[in-house]
Amino acid sequence: MSAMDDQQRQELARSELQKAQLVITSDAAEALAHLQRAEQLDAANTMILLLLARTQLRLARIVDAVNTLERLLKMEPGHREALGLLAYGQRQLGHFDLAKDRAEEALALDAGDRTALEVRADCLAVAKDYQGALGDLDRLVPLVTDEAAARVKAKAAFCHLKLGHYRRSLTMTAKLIEKGFDSELISGIYHQAQDQVKAEIASRFEHMTWWQRVYNRITDRALLDMHLEDTQGMDGLRQRSQNAEATVEVVKTQAQEHERRADEAARLANTDQLTGLPNRTCFNGDWIPRIQAQGSCAFLAFDLDKFKLVNDLHGGHDAGDKALVKTARIGSQVFRHPEGNLFRFGGEEFIAVLFEPAAEVQRQAEDFRARMETQAAAELAREGLRLRWPGPDGRMVDRPLTASVGIAFWPQDAADLKEAMKLADVACYVAKQTGRNRVVTYQPGMTGKPAEAPTPEAMASVAAPPKAPAPGSGRRRRVGTLAEAAPVPAGAQGQPDETLTLEAILAEGEGPGAQEGQKDRQKAT
Repeated sequence: MSAMDDQQRQELARSELQKAQLVITSDAAEALAHLQRAEQLDAANTMILLLLARTQLRLARIVDAVNTLERLLKMEPGHREALGLLAYGQRQLGHFDLAKDRAEEALALDAGDRTALEVRADCLAVAKDYQGALGDLDRLVPLVTDEAAARVKAKAAFCHLKLGHYRRSLTMTAKLIEKGFDSELISGIYHQAQDQVKAEIASRFEHMTWWQRVYNRITDRALLDMHLEDTQGMDGLRQRSQNAEATVEVVKTQAQEHERRADEAARLANTDQLTGLPNRTCFNGDWIPRIQAQGSCAFLAFDLDKFKLVNDLHGGHDAGDKALVKTARIGSQVFRHPEGNLFRFGGEEFIAVLFEPAAEVQRQAEDFRARMETQAAAELAREGLRLRWPGPDGRMVDRPLTASVGIAFWPQDAADLKEAMKLADVACYVAKQTGRNRVVTYQPGMTGKPAEAPTPEAMASVAAPPKAPAPGSGRRRRVGTLAEAAPVPAGAQGQPDETLTLEAILAEGEGPGAQEGQKDRQKAT
């Protein structure tokens, strides 16, 4: 065939192309016939092939369009528009992996390719990567016209629905319906989202207090007014929404104040007001289930040694309160847990819960005991409370603030959790009985009972100096059953026959634990 023949064929092909362009919007089938004749005349013309593929896609001749586009890409591999259309055709055929690959090739050439963005979003949604699909759809919305934007937003609403963003999905589809884009897809998403929002509201009300229900009902009513009723138009719905929002703000303020008070009441109910530690109520309500879930723990029960004497010899309960606060601070430094594992159950009774191995439990208990002995009294003295009481010779001497610690393990020592706590108390009692200021781990066979408080008579003898004898009596009044002599203050009449040994009275003040013997008293001084 001569060159003149080729030129004529090309001119005829261009003529057929022009005819196709004139009728493509009104009669796609006629345009397709012109384009097929043009392709026969000039099969290497990429413009003809691209328009032919577009027309085939428009007439839903997907397989023909894919074949046309593959021929075009063999001639021009990097043709961006052909890659996007081929991705669309592969998606229509259900070849989502191939479609995604072609779409990514097109996007590598042009990140704003609308067809490729939408195809990749569809493929990601099919693969249940709804978040990834939303990313492509959000990029696509500003690039397309209103009608195409409605389709893209409907797909985005579908992704939000699948991600559990029911209110967002409901809002998007309701606005599309209001604007007249009421396709079967949009309507279906709308009703699914509406059902989910209603179910979410209903389930949330089941466990709410009255004020939460009021707040949420008003909020949700405003939402449903905006999106579920389209008979009044957007202006009417907007006004109803604004009125509801004003009511919501009032209820929200009241609800927040009520919630703040409820939170404060709950905090006070679960917190020891003196030390700031969690209390027995908190332990029984929050921690027993937590301990049971762990499966094992150690209980450390500890009391302050001679605590009542701290009160009665140093000006009353203010001194005792300072000692308790100091004990709580040192205990919190030693027994550390993100949510607080040291509790004050009342008086000088503290409980710590540890989940560490036995050796670490023993180490922490001894660390606490040692810190109490070496730090507590010194820190209290710096804060203005100097702990002093009489020694064997009747003179006031500085004393440390010490604690006796008992340890028991659950479930090793007792299958019942509260029984294990009682065994820790028994071990604490044994620590007091055997000298105080020590750590004792529960052993089978240990028994004990809480130490008795000092009697009022004994404390009266400790707190008040001995009375001078009446003139001419020649004798000092006997105090209790004491048997040692003490010197009479200068100027007093008569001669003593017994010693008023305050150390002995202090030992008596500890109840059963006072019978420690002369050896322990000497060791304490």
